[in-house]
Amino acid sequence: VADSVSTVSRVDLYVDFQSDIEMEGFARQAWITRSGSINTYSVRGEFSGYTVGQGGPMSCRLYNKSLEILKSHKTYFVELWKRSGMDPNRMVWRLEFQAVREVLHQLGIQSFKGLMRELGGIWAYATQTWLRLAVPQTGDSNCARWPTHPLWERLAGIQWGTADVPLTRSFSPARIPALDRLFRLYLALLTSFMAKNRLKDKPAQWEFAEGQAEFIKQAQQFHESRCQEHLSISLEDYIAQEVALKARQYNTMRNVSTVKQDAETSDKVNKDATDYYRASRGE
Repeated sequence: VADSVSTVSRVDLYVDFQSDIEMEGFARQAWITRSGSINTYSVRGEFSGYTVGQGGPMSCRLYNKSLEILKSHKTYFVELWKRSGMDPNRMVWRLEFQAVREVLHQLGIQSFKGLMRELGGIWAYATQTWLRLAVPQTGDSNCARWPTHPLWERLAGIQWGTADVPLTRSFSPARIPALDRLFRLYLALLTSFMAKNRLKDKPAQWEFAEGQAEFIKQAQQFHESRCQEHLSISLEDYIAQEVALKARQYNTMRNVSTVKQDAETSDKVNKDATDYYRASRGE
């Protein structure tokens, strides 16, 4: 198939490694992820690994590959590992990410050529934005500030021979909303909220101010709870992430003079977002 029309429906990226770290010892809360699904597995009573986001558009497996090949009989892996300096006295583990077409398109990858160019970016997105193994800190409930586990730092830092700048998932292209539309939407939301909460027994000038204050208060409580319980990220980091995503999306919609300027703008947004998250996580 000609590269100009080739498409990619799924990609699986993995690394095989050995470590003295006890893989079964990671606490559930140490996995900072956008997925709500984390499972553990065992084979004949022996811990075999984790899955994150199983069945979703993006998923991860960290599992005992040495144990797995006893069942699959893929013994040719052993010869490959030996060539890479395998220690025969230690188990080999595999960290594997799977992303389907939906995620790849959101990351801006449409073709096989684009996929091969962005392997490092996909890996960086998977290990820095979508999933992270942290070291829980007693006394700090904000998991976004927990330091990254040293093992994960090594795995996330693997180079794929391409520009390993984390990609961002930008959704369907949209026109940059005009300010008047944003203000109208806000007023529509606010008056609906005020009607629901029956804030209508006071003079209009006080009702409007009170409605805004109460709306912002309840909205913040809702989003703080959602970020903590379902996304494992602070509200501040979530907002920064969403602003970066939209800034990148809107920048790509503008007609600038050259392709080079487009690339420089996009790279700066990505770098700023990456630096922010690394700093906020103590990395």
